[in-house]
This record gives sequence, structure tokens and C-alpha cells, in this order.
Amino acid sequence: MKRVLSRLAQAGLSALFVLLIAAHVAGLLHIAPMQRAEAWLYDAWLIRTAPAGVDDRVAILDIDEASLKRLGRWPWSRDTMTALVEQLFDHYGVAAVGFDVVFAEPDTSSGLDTLKQLAYRDLAGSRDFRAALEKLAPRLDYDARFAQVLAERPLSLGYYFIPQGYGDAKTGLLSQPSLPAAAFDPLQPGTPPPTGYGANLAAFQQAAQGAGFFNMRADEDGTARQMSLVSRYGAGYYLALSASTLRVAFGGDPANAGVDRQSVLGRQYLSPWLEVGGIRMPLSVDGSVHVPYRAGAPFPYLSAADVLAGKAPLAQLENRIVLLGSTAPGLADLRVTPFSNAFPGVEIHAHLIAGILDGTIRATPPWADDARLAAVLLLGALLTAVLLRFGPTIGLAASMVMLALLLAAYGAAWSRFMVVPMAAPMLTVLGLYALNTAYGFFAATRSKR
Repeated sequence: MKRVLSRLAQAGLSALFVLLIAAHVAGLLHIAPMQRAEAWLYDAWLIRTAPAGVDDRVAILDIDEASLKRLGRWPWSRDTMTALVEQLFDHYGVAAVGFDVVFAEPDTSSGLDTLKQLAYRDLAGSRDFRAALEKLAPRLDYDARFAQVLAERPLSLGYYFIPQGYGDAKTGLLSQPSLPAAAFDPLQPGTPPPTGYGANLAAFQQAAQGAGFFNMRADEDGTARQMSLVSRYGAGYYLALSASTLRVAFGGDPANAGVDRQSVLGRQYLSPWLEVGGIRMPLSVDGSVHVPYRAGAPFPYLSAADVLAGKAPLAQLENRIVLLGSTAPGLADLRVTPFSNAFPGVEIHAHLIAGILDGTIRATPPWADDARLAAVLLLGALLTAVLLRFGPTIGLAASMVMLALLLAAYGAAWSRFMVVPMAAPMLTVLGLYALNTAYGFFAATRSKR
């Protein structure tokens, strides 16, 4: 009788353990160590499989410390920015430019406003002064000149959304949505929608061929593993900077989006997708993708001051998509990634662009949580039965086989550009074996006493 009660207690503890993990997978309970285990498995697999080599399609124009010393503090005058854009396209022949910065304030550094005040007040009687000013004004209107180069070249401006709980300020002019609100019906990726934005001056936004948000997304541990490619706001969906820059690089054709229906074991799932420049990529149900990081230093960094002076190598810019961003610590655009604790935010956009071009964008399929839950319950029940019936030795062998199968399933999904979290089923197997082994040890010790 004692043996039966002991086995029932062992089975009850095992069932409770499995149900706790199942509740976490189902979203009914949050277990922080489980989340950290998922992140550790993902990071380890990513680092092990990340491709190396230098990408010859994307380059980063760096607002670095050397450029700040030579050109002055940021933001630089629009006259400098105009010259920089002209140098990129006219001398270096780049394919497109994306700005990981916002041009939210007018530039008055030329003194044009002061000269106009003199012309119409203190020197109102001087026709010569007014005539000279009329000739000089187009050259001194730095914002108008910058807007003109934006209109004539394939560029994408950057802006940021303000998430819920962080205010509702709306500065600058937001671009028109790239996709209608019904693009992903009946799904609504990118929700909850932001409550505000920080965008560019109206003249710049109206002139530019594209614009995209550059908000970074971090997991609970502060690491940037996933990024949203679409965000819903107002009357539609907006593209991320990486997708917007690719769109203008491929001629500016409208983006497309939709939802695929998948049948898995008789159950229907909805999987969103986005198409930019004729390249279609899967999205997770929340509109995000996993950043396809590469190992090493895949993208050349070129100092903005060197490019402006024509000193940068032509081969590192010609026919490339260029992203303007900063590595200067004072501008605070450094992020935590699986590869580094101080990773330039602009390079994350570069990895996304390269991944889209390569077709290596990974998303979490809509059936992933159901698959994890089924694995936790089925493997938990099976391993519990094996441990109760055959003991720890056979149970250890069964556990090793289960872990190997789970790792193989994780790798198979990865090779098909899907991320299906498997740490929960793995911890179910490991935890059950440890729990039952410990229980058996204490039960045996108690019976001897």
C-alpha cells in the first residue's frame, strides 16, 4: 500500500510540474527562468549558425567621433547634409540611402532669417540690399536645398513611434501609411498601436520618396532579437526603416501584404507576410521578424567626414544601400544583441536589409505555441510513465532520446527559416528526470529508516 501511495505522490508531483510549464507556454503563468532559457537557446543557436563574410550590398555611413570633431556637433547644418547626399549619389554612385536619424527642427544657421529682417526693416530702403538678398536666398535656404535633394534621389527618411505609456506627442509630419488597415485582416499585427510619433519637417517628408520607423524592440533581458517590420497607426500600417529603404532602392513600388492560411494536423492557422521590392518575407503574428545577424563585421563603416571629403574608398559605397547612423557613444544609439553589449543600432537595420535580400528572414509560425504545448504535455506524460515503470536508468536513456529529438526539431525549423521555441519542452524533460530521481532517492532513504 505504501508503495502505491508513493507512486501516486510521485505521479502527482510530476503532473504538477508539467502543468506549471504548460501554463507558462499557454500564457496563463509567467516563469522568468523559462523565458531566459528560451533566450539562451536562441542565442546559442544563432551564434553557432550565423554566416560570416563581408556583405557587398549594404554599407553604413557613420556619424562617428572623428566626424563630430571635424564637422561639429550633431545635428549638422542642412547645407552639410545636402553636400553629403550629393556626394553619396553623384560621386560614389550609391543605390539608396536610409536615415537612422530625424530632421525635426528647421535649420537657421545660414542667417537667412536675420538678413530678411534687415531687408524689410532696418534696410528697407536699400534696393541693392534686397536685390542681392533675392539672388542669395536660394543658396542660404538650407532646408529648401535639402528638400530638393531628397526629392531627386531614392532616400528613405527615419522617424520613431511613441509606444503606449510614454506620452502622445506628435511632432513633424508623418508619412502616409504604406499599407491599408485591412492589409492583414483578420489579423492585426503591430498592436497595440503607438500613441504618438517624432517625425521630420513637413517639407522633407513631402519631398522624400519614403520613410520608415526605426524603433528598436528588446526582449525582457534588454536584448534586441526581434524587430517589427510593420506598425499599425491611424488609418494603416507603416514600414520599418529597413523595409522602407529597400522599397525605394527597388524603384519605390508600393509594398504588399496579406495572410496565408496554413493547415497543421487539421487545424487552421493564419500567417502574415510582407512583400517589398518583389521580395516576400514571413512575419510573426505580431508583425515582427527575428534579426538575421551575421558573424564578425559584415558591413563596412565609413566615416561621414571622409565621405564628404571624398576620401572613402569608392568600392565600399558604389551601388550599395547606405544607412546613415551613429556609433558615437554620446549619441546613445548602442544596443544589446546576442553578439555584443554595445551594438550600433544602425547596423541592426543593415542586418535586416541583408536578410531580406538573402531570403533568410525568420519568423515564429502561428502554430508554434500549440506545438510547444503539445510537446510539453505529451513528453511530460510519456517520460513520467517511463520513470514510474522502469526507473531512472531507462528514464535517463529516454530523456536523452527526447532531448535529441527536440534539438533536431529546433534545427529543422531553423533550417526552414522558422523559430519554434523548444526550451520549455526541453526543461520539461530535464526537470521531470531530476524531480523523479530526487523523489526516488528520498523515498528509498525514508523506507530504509
